[in-house]
Amino acid sequence: MDFLWVYIGMGGEKMSVFDFSFPEGFLWGAATSSHQIEGNCKFCNWWEWENSPGKITAGHTSEIACDHWNRYKEDFSFLKKMNLNAYRFSIEWAKVFPERNKKDEEVLEQYNAQGCRTKLISLLIQLVLESI
Repeated sequence: MDFLWVYIGMGGEKMSVFDFSFPEGFLWGAATSSHQIEGNCKFCNWWEWENSPGKITAGHTSEIACDHWNRYKEDFSFLKKMNLNAYRFSIEWAKVFPERNKKDEEVLEQYNAQGCRTKLISLLIQLVLESI
């Protein structure tokens, strides 16, 4: 993929122009953080901090965030529409283990429903292969 970069100076004058190409096989991708997109991560330190009075303007919190927890299929379709071929995601371990040595099986089932074990990886691989 070829790009033409133009740098504009503070006064609006053209500073430099050069061509730039990304190498064959370059990975274009996106990255997410589970706390920022899933919402309801009630057992992590960030949830406690953001729900402390006066920490965030107007008392906003992540609450349901962008609801990736329920809208993951739609979110993944955006990756395909943007022709991305790489995706870095995370698992909210504070949801998986809300207490020390206590695993939440329902959360694991939801992650499995989202495909975070085999389904998610398979779906992402399929999207990548379809975009190649």
